Amino acid sequence: MTTALLEQARDGGTPLVEADQATFVWSGAPVPQLVGDFNEWDLNRPFRLQRSGDDLWSLTLSLPADAYIEYAFVRDGQRLTDPFNGRSVSNGLGQRNHYFYMLEAAPSPLAHRRPKVARGAISRHYLPTEGIIAGRQRLVALYRPVAAAPAALLVVLDGQDYAARGRITAIVDNLTALGTITPLALALVYHHRQARMAEYICSDATLLFIRERVLPLAQHELFLAPPETLSGHYGLLGASAGGLQALYLSYRAPELFGRVLCQAAMFSMGEHDVAIYEWAHSHPAPGQVWLDVDRHDSFLETNRRMRRLLKERGASVHYHEYAAGHNYTAWRNQLPDALATMFAPQVDRPPDRD
Repeated sequence: MTTALLEQARDGGTPLVEADQATFVWSGAPVPQLVGDFNEWDLNRPFRLQRSGDDLWSLTLSLPADAYIEYAFVRDGQRLTDPFNGRSVSNGLGQRNHYFYMLEAAPSPLAHRRPKVARGAISRHYLPTEGIIAGRQRLVALYRPVAAAPAALLVVLDGQDYAARGRITAIVDNLTALGTITPLALALVYHHRQARMAEYICSDATLLFIRERVLPLAQHELFLAPPETLSGHYGLLGASAGGLQALYLSYRAPELFGRVLCQAAMFSMGEHDVAIYEWAHSHPAPGQVWLDVDRHDSFLETNRRMRRLLKERGASVHYHEYAAGHNYTAWRNQLPDALATMFAPQVDRPPDRD
């Protein structure tokens, strides 16, 4: 039994996936502990592997058959490489997570560039902040689609992450080639690493910078359709705290932003709600809202509550839950459906039934 388990790990890689079970394997001592999306990366309650033979340890977890999971082995607070799993991805914090897909899950094929698909043009611009937000200047990357027609505009918060880890330009190129979205331009607004939370927790300073700096730049450099001719005006996209800020911006500037895409939005801080709930209770809802959230996410219940509130206030809400954790790979896999829904050639469509 020990030999067979070790051979399986060496030959096929780990975890060993069968139906709704994933078996993690470690060879050698001392044995590390296991953390990941399945325990919200809580080092205070890690999973412990059990002895399966001489210097062999394993643990089997039951997981959704359609799950995407990231994890790490840890010992004394330090991460260890899983010798049986060569797949890893940046966690955005200077470390790497191992990952795997269960049998009924797969990465989105639209996140990879397809042969002969034309690429939109990207330009980089350093805008002076003039004390509005952190730093002396802020990088904004503009994406011009290949389509010759006037384009809708999507303002993307955490622009550097959606570009590199979310692969948003490749996704837009592919969707454009398939004809499943209207011509779509992007303004990828980079965040300031040290000031990100301050700028994304219902920040009027960020609103001012986008209104006074980013939108004029996009309107000057890109071939945009006038916002008043678009059903839903310009769009906003953000994840986690960026998702919170995207929804907040739509309340603060409804004349500009009517389509909001929030991925695993951080609508609470611990046990405390943030100010977005006050706005949602007391102001008209945005025209169209996309909410997606992973079922292993600590923000799951607050997203469910925001969904109910938005629907009560009359918003057209497209809501999706999926089996994954709080990471860009999960959000990237949802992004093609989000963009195709919110920027379809016929944008005035009813919300998905749930």
